[in-house]
Amino acid sequence: MKSFEDSQIFTNEDTSKPENRVNLALFSLMPQDWLREWFLEKLNLPPDSILYPPTNEQGARPDLKVETPDGSTTAWIEVELGTNVEQIEDYRSRYREPIKSVWGRRDHGGDLSLEEIRDFLSRRVGSLPRQTEVNVRHLRKLIKDGLDGHSVSQERTEVSEKVRCHPFVVGLEERLGDKLKFTRGRINPGELKADAIMEDGFSLRAFSPVSTTGSVFLLNIRGGSQQAKFPNKLWLEKYLPDDRSSAIEEYVALLNEIGLNIDTGKTNVYARGSLCVDDVLPYLDDLAKCVLTLVDSD
Repeated sequence: MKSFEDSQIFTNEDTSKPENRVNLALFSLMPQDWLREWFLEKLNLPPDSILYPPTNEQGARPDLKVETPDGSTTAWIEVELGTNVEQIEDYRSRYREPIKSVWGRRDHGGDLSLEEIRDFLSRRVGSLPRQTEVNVRHLRKLIKDGLDGHSVSQERTEVSEKVRCHPFVVGLEERLGDKLKFTRGRINPGELKADAIMEDGFSLRAFSPVSTTGSVFLLNIRGGSQQAKFPNKLWLEKYLPDDRSSAIEEYVALLNEIGLNIDTGKTNVYARGSLCVDDVLPYLDDLAKCVLTLVDSD
């Protein structure tokens, strides 16, 4: 059996996202043979397979890597509370091994559904050692809460034509050039992407080697809002490469100059700040230069 290295395992999950909490809880139960073997059988994978969340090898990766005991990769597994056909197709175009989909509900059309996993766990409740049962109940509740709270409106979509005609978006597109991709799909190192969560929304994202989504948000605008939201310095330092520290300082300094004030308490990586879009427009040249520096590795 091939030795396993700590460096192979991804440990930087953003647990503020329900989907990631489900992934971690599912992974924590893989030592339970009865669950792991059932899970692998449902996905038509060998029963002696090893599963784990891998580090990003190609800029973005599915949630779980599947290996044989000798360390050969046999498949990848992507878990979603909803569906994401485009993401699966993107993975299948970049990986030689099969990409298995675990989507939220039975009628979503995945290789397996979180509903099926939840129901299978429910049948075992009452017959397990106490600690195992607590972990099973934890995963089952995470799945239930995740599915109950998930809606199509939360899934990423393309930027609408209406939003692409907004002076702010037009100005960014002109200045960012071919670095900016309008896509729901994954991007490569050195690239930026624009997508949306809500109708008439806009999100500018940079490639991230450590984010499970493969990108990190730099600014976003909720549908119909005249306010642009920005992340704080801690967020950017967490998800952008270490060699971007000076670029991050410049970006944050510019936002502060425009009027952004985010109180992170030195520890709150999730704190956000807002600026009126009209107040940012006069600074588009400087904003675009800072954004390009954030993704430029040279």
